[in-house]
Amino acid sequence: PTNSKEVIEFKKMYEKYTKDIDKVKGLNFDSKKEGDVKDYPKAEIIEKGFDFGKIKEGAKVLFKIRLMNKGKGSLEIKNIKTSCGCTTTVKSERGFVEPLKEEAIEMEFNSKGKIGKQEHTITIYTNDPENPMIDFILIGTVEK
Repeated sequence: PTNSKEVIEFKKMYEKYTKDIDKVKGLNFDSKKEGDVKDYPKAEIIEKGFDFGKIKEGAKVLFKIRLMNKGKGSLEIKNIKTSCGCTTTVKSERGFVEPLKEEAIEMEFNSKGKIGKQEHTITIYTNDPENPMIDFILIGTVEK
């Protein structure tokens, strides 16, 4: 019996419990509307990648990943991982981006020992509950 007194009581208790959990986390999914910004951070990168063009082997390329926090909560940059040891962060890879602000993450690509077309992925890990991992693509060609 889905409408028994026990089932109805359980449903009420469950709904109250889940709403309380959402409030503790700073989230309230029941009232979420499209385009509505809640109290949590919202990570977005301005450009999805960078093409360094053609460079000579051994050259280093500096570039920036512009990360925007479009949310109302503080965005934490938890970690940055690269697909290759040839790409590293120049500036500290952990930090915070305040609401409605932008942070430039400085990176460096070292082409030593790399010849030909290059494609490397940089993954930024954040505390954005909807988008905790953001990929940035670095491409170009290294000539001898």
